[in-house]
Amino acid sequence: MGRLALLTGAETEGLTGVGTDVAAMADLLGRRGFEIRRREGEAATREGILEAYEGLIRDVREGDAVVFYFSGHGVHATAEAGLADVQFIVPWGYGTVGDGFGGITDVELSVLQARLTSVTPNVTAIIDSCHAARMSRDPRLRPRALAHPIPAEVVAEHLRRLSAEGWDLGQRHAEANPFAVRLAACRRWQTAFEYTNAQGVTTGVFTESLCLALREAEEAEAVGTRASWKTIMKRVEERVLALAPGQRAHVEGNPWRLPFDLAEETHEDLLDAERLPDGRIRLLGGHLLGVEPGDGYALITDQDSVLTDVTVSTVTGATSVAAVTSGSPPPALPQRMRARLIRRELPRYAVSVHGPGPVADDMRAALDAAPHVRLATAGTAAVLCTVEVSREPGEIRLRDEVGELVRPRPASPEGVAATVGNVSRLARSATLRTLPGGTGDSELIVPYTVEWGRVSDGAPERLPDGGAVCHTGEPIYVLLRNDGDRPLYFWLFDLGITGGVTHITNADPYGLVLAGGGEYVVGHLPDVGLAGLPLSWAEGVPADAPRPESLLVVVADREQDLAALEQTAARGARSQATVRASLRPTSSVLESMLHRTMAGMGRELPAEQHARPVRYAVEHLDFLLHPAPAVSRETASFLVDQRPDRSLRIPHKGRARGGPVPVALRLGELVVHRNRALRGGDVRIDALVLTGADGELPAYRAETVRFSGIRDGDRLPLDDLLLYHGPAVDYLDLALWVSRDRQDSLHLSDMLSERLGSMDFKQAVVDVAGLAVAAPQILAAVTALGATATIVNIAYQLLSAAVGDSIGLYRTSLLQAEGFCLGHHPSTGLMRAQDFSFRYEVLKV
Repeated sequence: MGRLALLTGAETEGLTGVGTDVAAMADLLGRRGFEIRRREGEAATREGILEAYEGLIRDVREGDAVVFYFSGHGVHATAEAGLADVQFIVPWGYGTVGDGFGGITDVELSVLQARLTSVTPNVTAIIDSCHAARMSRDPRLRPRALAHPIPAEVVAEHLRRLSAEGWDLGQRHAEANPFAVRLAACRRWQTAFEYTNAQGVTTGVFTESLCLALREAEEAEAVGTRASWKTIMKRVEERVLALAPGQRAHVEGNPWRLPFDLAEETHEDLLDAERLPDGRIRLLGGHLLGVEPGDGYALITDQDSVLTDVTVSTVTGATSVAAVTSGSPPPALPQRMRARLIRRELPRYAVSVHGPGPVADDMRAALDAAPHVRLATAGTAAVLCTVEVSREPGEIRLRDEVGELVRPRPASPEGVAATVGNVSRLARSATLRTLPGGTGDSELIVPYTVEWGRVSDGAPERLPDGGAVCHTGEPIYVLLRNDGDRPLYFWLFDLGITGGVTHITNADPYGLVLAGGGEYVVGHLPDVGLAGLPLSWAEGVPADAPRPESLLVVVADREQDLAALEQTAARGARSQATVRASLRPTSSVLESMLHRTMAGMGRELPAEQHARPVRYAVEHLDFLLHPAPAVSRETASFLVDQRPDRSLRIPHKGRARGGPVPVALRLGELVVHRNRALRGGDVRIDALVLTGADGELPAYRAETVRFSGIRDGDRLPLDDLLLYHGPAVDYLDLALWVSRDRQDSLHLSDMLSERLGSMDFKQAVVDVAGLAVAAPQILAAVTALGATATIVNIAYQLLSAAVGDSIGLYRTSLLQAEGFCLGHHPSTGLMRAQDFSFRYEVLKV
């Protein structure tokens, strides 16, 4: 059987790690016997990738193993009524084709994959990109998604053209392709990142983690152990989460398939074992299979007779070494045996300690003795945090990639104890962020729904399960619903920015029970309605950068005692002795696992004492909490809105602010295809341009032009209308309206001059500043963002009052981090927005 791999990568829009990714995958797959076909750089255009994919389909034979890999940016189309959500990857030269669209949609990739799996079902697709660009807490991380979405109509028209050209778009599978395995860098609405690793090499977080896991799989295969994609991707997900919290790599399709094979893992939770000459035991399973130092195994015969217990001491990628557990009599062991896991040691998170002297030594000793952490060693890929102990001025500082986590403490025994408490809470919280749901007999089979979002003016605004940015003071809601016909129990916990764990649904400590079809909304008050729960910034944490926070939802089919999960700065997790005393013989595996996890005891794996095991599921809702308060949001709507996520507008600590850039923004063309919406021949175009400036208010310029006797199909005589000429700082915003003109109506600039001098606008800015707890540079950016939204809202209100219904044609925000997107927009042709088409350009002057 043959092996073919098509590796594609497009290093566009600021990405620098794509070439490294493609080379790493080529090396890895080449060692596995794949014939490598590459399309990267200028060869990775839309046409180049599609042509190579067609060649793959043409050359593959039944039974062949095939891999398709892409590294680069992704984009999503803005949702519109009646149009399906479409996402696509960004090849080289995106946006420069004649129709203004050069992406490859997920629809096209699905059709190509369906054609491929009709020949051979052994297909693996690996995608290291995403479709939602959002802020990261770590300035080293760069999103692998373009910041600006494109109008859904552009993609819809593209798909209609493909259908007319003969593409059978119905050939793709209605849901996931049942034959292919798809490895994704993150879930649908999350953000995937590239970063610069410890060796100074820029690479995709997902691709690097996948290559490391597959190398461990190679080592395991060399000793006869084969792991499924499920096992491999669990290893990948753990590493990705450690480097980029909120990015959850996952596998779609049959997860039990072995890599690049149709065979499946046997699901037998046994490892082969052999006796070494020195009496120790070698287990044929290492890091890849989740083996950790301290894990306990029972050695058994082929007849399932238990010989003795052993404890793992050292672990490599493919094998591990264990010794007979202390206290057990060393029997005469056979040369070959099987090993069954009986105790799972908790992962211990790496912590770096810097500094000389006795206090630093005490810190190292205390952290090394803590059950949830370990001291980092040379080559550690990711550390939970760093402790810095200085003799002068005698301080202890606790930092992560962003900066200080708490205020400095004195270098004293009390400071050491308090810091170890902080680190332990962070580690316990990190463990809960990776808490898996039940599997096998413990998997919850009753359907349920968990939804969350922010509350805006008493209405729910749903947020994605990962990647959202929320602000201090913003109210949120969580909807819990039992979609089955049997009772379910729900627990909601908040995993705070300092590691605190708060039981939000604590009025029902043994679980909020919902009967079949029942629903409960956290944040809904009977006499008030949807009020939400306000988010708060932890006291003592520097308010100079966003930090990760999570909501943890546990769902089970029976009531459980999950009180052990809650921990605060004043009251940490319960001690191991307390946990041992509280566990009952009838405690479920879920209760025992969570109690032991929080106490750092490891997870015993006894047989369930109940007649049937408790079934449970876990949901993680990850977001970044920003220290600045939420600001006004725009209420004006636009036919085309290409603004990036709001989080990208706020400067990130560690990223220098650029100086003013002199630019000119021109409206080049505008075509009125149909004048029905304007109900007449007289038309006015209003443009509002805003950019950053010194002080609290953004600089803005408003422009109004009028045209008479406009008929269907007319191209307005704009003559490259100059909308703005001057310095741009941080951002360059454009709002464009088309309205039916009235002779007595004022220019937008005149209307704004009068209104923006009023007290209500000035007070809006003051109110934002008064609520802030953030650092000055963060406050200035958030204040400007709120002021920008207020100005746009006021402009829309003024236009509506002056001319009646005004059509919001276009809205965007061009960021300094992307060079203000100099050039033509779109790069060729015109942008269509219902009855209008237009183009504009940004020039450096």
